[in-house]
Amino acid sequence: MTAPDSPPVDAPPGTGAPGGLLAGRRGLIVGTANKRSLAWGIARRAHTEGAELAFTFQGDAL
Repeated sequence: MTAPDSPPVDAPPGTGAPGGLLAGRRGLIVGTANKRSLAWGIARRAHTEGAELAFTFQGDAL
């Protein structure tokens, strides 16, 4: 269930309302493996809602 004025989950980053739910907030997304990971989906939605994000990930060498 989403609010009537919420952008769709698959909306491109930055297309959310200017006063999005996370506007002005910062977040750290850890464990981003690829575009299919749960962390990626959470980050994408948080960015759509106006959050400024930083990422950590493990490279393929591990």
